[in-house]
Amino acid sequence: MVVIFDKNLGRIEGADYRTFLDINLEPYKVTNDVNCHIDFILYSSLNRFVDLDTNAKTLHLIDLFHAYENQHQDILKKLRDPQTIVVSHMIHPELEHPRHVFVDFLFNRTKAYYSQFPFRPGTDPWYRYNTQQFVDFTLVPAEEKKKIFVSAGKTYKGTRIYRKKVFDTLVPYNNIGYLANYDDTGTFLYPHIEFPYIDNIEQIEQLTESLNYNWWGYCPPHNAYYQNTFISIYGETIEYGETLAVTEKTYDPLIKGHFILPFSNKGFVALLKSQGLLFPTFIDYTYDSIDDPDRRFSTYSDEVIRLMNMPLTTWQQEYVNNMDLLYHNKLWFHSRDYDRIDLENYKY
Repeated sequence: MVVIFDKNLGRIEGADYRTFLDINLEPYKVTNDVNCHIDFILYSSLNRFVDLDTNAKTLHLIDLFHAYENQHQDILKKLRDPQTIVVSHMIHPELEHPRHVFVDFLFNRTKAYYSQFPFRPGTDPWYRYNTQQFVDFTLVPAEEKKKIFVSAGKTYKGTRIYRKKVFDTLVPYNNIGYLANYDDTGTFLYPHIEFPYIDNIEQIEQLTESLNYNWWGYCPPHNAYYQNTFISIYGETIEYGETLAVTEKTYDPLIKGHFILPFSNKGFVALLKSQGLLFPTFIDYTYDSIDDPDRRFSTYSDEVIRLMNMPLTTWQQEYVNNMDLLYHNKLWFHSRDYDRIDLENYKY
């Protein structure tokens, strides 16, 4: 039995770490009893509990719920402590470290939510409100799709520079897609959770209700937007730097049968290809190999504009031509195993 010392009611930086432990299928017990045997103490920082003899314990720091530019540098600082084990979903050559454990947690979380994973009683899965929030669907015929793209993001008052640039690039094409910048412009897409029983885009487009602000976390747009379009165009969480990480911003549109055009740091698309995902030849992804973020975005935006000027009939034909590819990517998500680790390997 793995016993976890619970300092903050199971929450790290607002997220319940039991979300990770449940999916990992590790038998565990959460306790505040400092007199019992403790295998792992979970921290969100390197601060020590002064009332515990931590030399007799293994510190297991989970850094899973957030991603930001060059995060590997902060992880390496944490690894200077010989008692620290960092579990993260960050990828960087310097993180090939015996006490850094890679776990694709955001894949696990997304798969768990869409698969209605049975979390333990008492676990508060991060940003999961009910079973109607994450709903998959089968691929629809090409002729039923009447618009081109979905692009939903938050630019945090313009501080996410390249996400804002993605939005600005798409503004002239708003009539052929669904574009939202939740916090800068007040534009939004209705989440599936608010209208789960509406099954056609005409009804969604006629809605005038204000958005429920409770959903402004990880809450996918309504399925009808995806069923009426072909491609997701978006800025990933990490926009530049050297640390790579894949988030739900990429996994969601793949689940929904979309082509994707993500803007992230150099090598992001190459990473997805190395994991077995397929990309169509009619989209130019050469921007992915450009080091400088401004040059990378310039090449990226040129491709966005080219794609936005392709006629609907061409999109419909490319959808038909690439149906096997889209189905492969959807099946990749459903057939891929959870990325789990054996915590017993990291006990003293």
